[in-house]
Amino acid sequence: MNTSLLKRLKSVNVSFIFSAVALALSWSSLKTNQTSVIVGQRAYVAVENAQVYVKPLVSIATSAGTANLRIITCSMVLKNAGNTPAKFLNLQAKITTPEDWRVVNADSDRQRPGPIGPRSDRPWTFSEAVSLTTRAATESVDEAEKVRAWHEYKTSHMPLEAKFQPRPQVYIDFTLTYEDVFGGKETLTWRSSEVL
Repeated sequence: MNTSLLKRLKSVNVSFIFSAVALALSWSSLKTNQTSVIVGQRAYVAVENAQVYVKPLVSIATSAGTANLRIITCSMVLKNAGNTPAKFLNLQAKITTPEDWRVVNADSDRQRPGPIGPRSDRPWTFSEAVSLTTRAATESVDEAEKVRAWHEYKTSHMPLEAKFQPRPQVYIDFTLTYEDVFGGKETLTWRSSEVL
């Protein structure tokens, strides 16, 4: 009698162990499948064809002299290669200009792009106005005249080694944060530049 009870208890213990192992394997499989669905369906955003342009905007007469305004524009394509939409949460753009330029309005987040759908491209343009300070404000407003005068000076007066000195550049360092439908947040960082 005691022997059959002992055999029953052993079979119950073995069954319980097998059931517990099966439950653990099922739970692990469920978590793996959930992760696979999220990875396969989430948004993957990239930036393509980013180009910076610096163009004259307007010259304004002020009490301190003439303020020459320029517009810095960066156009690009935002590409979502994922299977769910992406919502952009935050944009930071740090503009680095030559020392005699000053950024007029540095509120970059107001230009944050709107949501982008799954497997789609969206053109996006970022613009900021900059003003030239007193040293640069004395320059000619006529761009064609400045280019002509520079070319003339470079070809007739500059020593050969000075002709190949690096020209000033404008840099824009972007940080763009987005969120997908699963609540995952990702941050894109990139730099765009233009030689003046």
